[in-house]
Amino acid sequence: MGIPSVKTLSVFGGEEIAKTIRGEMQKWMEKYGHRGVRPERLFERLSGVIGGCGVEYIPAGEGSRSPSVLYINKGDTYRTTIMWVRGRFVVGCWGDIVERGQYA
Repeated sequence: MGIPSVKTLSVFGGEEIAKTIRGEMQKWMEKYGHRGVRPERLFERLSGVIGGCGVEYIPAGEGSRSPSVLYINKGDTYRTTIMWVRGRFVVGCWGDIVERGQYA
């Protein structure tokens, strides 16, 4: 389904917050996941939950190692955040993705 586990999401403040985040992701996937829609509005809501600074988007670069990335800005390239990469939710840092890829 492409949704991180409660254990993975607990990095954002513990199990209860992780369950809330995961529940929101599940609802979003049920409603929009099959349509190829990016979760900007969901990320805007979750940004406040995880102490983010809004939502950012990096367009795809050149080659398969350079996907587009929608992410919650945490104020640091290498700070763990929630991202939307290749049609699934990912927990990690967008800086690692950009380093591996070829972006203009």
